[in-house]
Amino acid sequence: MKVLSLDSVGGASGDMLLAALIDLGADFERIVALIQ
Repeated sequence: MKVLSLDSVGGASGDMLLAALIDLGADFERIVALIQ
């Protein structure tokens, strides 16, 4: 099982979150469709 842990103090930029989601196996095209 893969887990994405977010640090609310350190923060993360949008591109870092997108890369992490893709590394976990999220579908890039679906992410883009949801954002738009």
